[in-house]
Amino acid sequence: MDRKLTMILAMLVFFAALAYQISKTETDGGRIARLARIRKMMDEGRPVYNLAQEAKKAKFEHRAQRLAGLIDSLSEQIEKKTTAKPVAKKKETKKDDKKKVAKKDDKKKKKKKKAEPTQETEVAKSDDDKSSDSNDSFNASQGGGAYAEIRNQMFDPNRGPQTIEEWIAYLAGADHDRTSEFIRAYQSASMTSDIFYGVIDLMLKDPREPMRELAAMALGSTHSAPSFTKLFAIRENGKETKKVREQAEEYLANYREVAYVRYLHSIIKNRENKAASSFALSLLTDAAQTEFQRQQEGQPSGSGSGGNPQSSRANASNARVFRPFESTLESLVKSGQDEAELPLRLVREIASAT
Repeated sequence: MDRKLTMILAMLVFFAALAYQISKTETDGGRIARLARIRKMMDEGRPVYNLAQEAKKAKFEHRAQRLAGLIDSLSEQIEKKTTAKPVAKKKETKKDDKKKVAKKDDKKKKKKKKAEPTQETEVAKSDDDKSSDSNDSFNASQGGGAYAEIRNQMFDPNRGPQTIEEWIAYLAGADHDRTSEFIRAYQSASMTSDIFYGVIDLMLKDPREPMRELAAMALGSTHSAPSFTKLFAIRENGKETKKVREQAEEYLANYREVAYVRYLHSIIKNRENKAASSFALSLLTDAAQTEFQRQQEGQPSGSGSGGNPQSSRANASNARVFRPFESTLESLVKSGQDEAELPLRLVREIASAT
């Protein structure tokens, strides 16, 4: 409103100046008439200067009166506008207030509906994005499937997740760093195997492929008989995606290494899962062939003992790894498992080299 008033006053000043300039200009006819009046006054002996001043004064007063009238009319219009606008604003604000109150009521109703517990969900939902502070509550509902009933699992930030529910809520975002933290917690013996594999089982049931990939990564990073069994189950799962199955295949191949071959013993011996036992036996055969070849290359030709001291220590260490398999393989051969004959001969050769 102040801006409009300033513009109007500026226009008034402009028009006043323009009127003044127009009044100063004089046409030829006007000038001739004025000169004739001056001559007449001079002939009559009347003072010309005073008359001219009175004429100017009269013109000025006339212009002032016109300008005052124009200002009065404009000021009346301004007053009408300024008095009308606040009333309109009050009406608008009332309407807006009614709308805002209605919106707030709708929001309250929606919140009440969301807060009401159902038979399927006992804990209230919360909506937070998957990368927030570790002290926040974690929304496990993002995972769906096995996570459908897990909501806002919270834990003491000083101790971190402890239970299966807390860990699965913490890992619900399918985050690589958090999964690595989960793996380190198990490797450092700060969580039990029941919790670790319980979380893995839920991760493998997750409908999201990235979550199942992280589960396979966790199994591949923690070599053990249970990890081997679960990786083999992924490999054999026809409903699993090709990417996750191939990932499991790569992790299973690591059990050919001497450092991890010992975990195959219980699988081969128990034969609870014949397919897994046969696959473990094939990995043992590959590992035994590799070790036998290494021993042959590490010893001098035609020598049954001696040779490189470092190689001899490696032979003795690795022989201790393979020796427990000998009795198990003998039992398999006696029971008619022909596939156990080759690894049995290799294990005996490795054990006799020390």
